[in-house]
Amino acid sequence: MKTEETLIRVLQKQFILKIDDTYGSEAIDDFKFCVSQLKKLYKAIDISQYESIMAYVGNYAEYQDYCKTMEMDNIHSVSTKRLVVRFVDEDTLNVVQDDHFDAMALSGKTFVYRWRANEKQADQFYIKGTLHAFSDEETPSEGSFFAVRTYNDLDEALINYRDNVALSCKGKYLSESMNEARLFFYPAPEENLQKALEEYLSIRLRHCTVKREHIVDDSHPVDIIVTWQGTSHIALIEIKWIGKSLNDKGEIGVPYADGRANSGAAQLVNYIDNNGDTYPHYVTVGYLAVFDLRRKENNDPHAVKISRENANYYKEREISYNPQYETLRTDFKKPYRFFIKVSNDAYQD
Repeated sequence: MKTEETLIRVLQKQFILKIDDTYGSEAIDDFKFCVSQLKKLYKAIDISQYESIMAYVGNYAEYQDYCKTMEMDNIHSVSTKRLVVRFVDEDTLNVVQDDHFDAMALSGKTFVYRWRANEKQADQFYIKGTLHAFSDEETPSEGSFFAVRTYNDLDEALINYRDNVALSCKGKYLSESMNEARLFFYPAPEENLQKALEEYLSIRLRHCTVKREHIVDDSHPVDIIVTWQGTSHIALIEIKWIGKSLNDKGEIGVPYADGRANSGAAQLVNYIDNNGDTYPHYVTVGYLAVFDLRRKENNDPHAVKISRENANYYKEREISYNPQYETLRTDFKKPYRFFIKVSNDAYQD
């Protein structure tokens, strides 16, 4: 995200004179207020849930009958893909019915902010019927120059963990959750898996708090919760493992496969809903992280070697989810699968 100073420089260079020449000097304060509120808005919503966002300042009669007044803290609860808001004051806004809103027409009276997902320059302003990009630069990875890096940072961190940490079993806690050859989990590896991911995220993520075993209902805690300072964003991470583990007697226990991951997904949905009920003013998004130690024809608890084919049989075989919650809900991210390779000394060939 651009710093406050950079935002101001861009504004002065690109928009202040345009606003002054088009709408008069009284509109400059409205423009600065709009920019400050946009930054608040993006801290209160998950930008990835929208196709478009529009915003303006000022009370115009043609939209009075199509407005709903609400607090900024509650804006994420509005069910729409095309959000239109009028900034009223520091904490209050109007939500305008998007099918009654004409940004081009309104721009004849005042500037209108427009953001559209997946555009090269997503932040734009309508000024007297013409769209002006907020910046000559391409939209940053967080989706807007006004947005903060929260879920984007977490997604990038989890991708890096999948590709560079879990795959090669790096880190004390992850190594201690399985035997040296990486053929079996030790009994009850859950705590070490939680600690491994918690430690990594605590180091990798910025301006946030990462905690294990956060209580979201009367019976179970979610494995990891991430909260970002100064925002309304919360991430709940549920951890599961699949493959085989050894019991206290050194025998192979009941193997876990797709069903275990599916039960974790259903469990996470309950956590998301319960957390949303407990913290209605926050945006809650769920992440399922599955540690994958599946090996083909791995039935000897004393084995220290395995063929390369059997060791990597499941490396590219994704888990089958039913239902696929990420297609049904905007608050459920596509699950992450952390496949773990066997140790280099464990290959037979």
